[in-house]
Amino acid sequence: MNIEERINQLPPINYDLQLPMTSINLLGLTPEICDESVYEILKDYFIEHQYNILTTLYKDESMDMMGYADVNVVVSIKGLKIAQLLKEKYGTPYVVGFPYGRFSTALFMALEQAIETGEDQYPYKDFFRLQTDKMLVLKGDPVIMSSIGFSLSQQYDLGYKVISDNKETLGPIDIKETKKDDIYVDITFPLQDTIFDLTIKNL
Repeated sequence: MNIEERINQLPPINYDLQLPMTSINLLGLTPEICDESVYEILKDYFIEHQYNILTTLYKDESMDMMGYADVNVVVSIKGLKIAQLLKEKYGTPYVVGFPYGRFSTALFMALEQAIETGEDQYPYKDFFRLQTDKMLVLKGDPVIMSSIGFSLSQQYDLGYKVISDNKETLGPIDIKETKKDDIYVDITFPLQDTIFDLTIKNL
């Protein structure tokens, strides 16, 4: 059974059920995207910010509570289709972004805005992107790379480019126009906890 069929079979919402705090589904986490350490870090991070996680689908979890989320968080491109299906079924807005470094503040602001307005949010698309002689270049999942690129750009005062083979870019993706002076940020998948200590050396 594919994900669309599984979501179609989810039960209707019981509106008498009251959840204790703002609830989310973390969508797009897979073993190909991140290892167990990053998975646990991300879960703990949202819990520390007072969000109740209903499901992540990283492991063999029940999907029955997915419809009770106040907002869905798409942390990689793999979670987009699921978020769109849940919005179609339950009307739940979604926010696209990976909670990384300085970008995390923008992500959490977008979560609150999505809950308040019911509108989907793409926070890394809403900021002016620096255009510098030397650019940071990141290749990989467009959601994760755009989030990391935004954070590093703020930290190092450099522009950034994201190169992705995925057609669903969800943001400003530069397939070409890289220069030899650009700084290529080497990020390997699945992500490990060292990703959160990423620094750019020899600028």
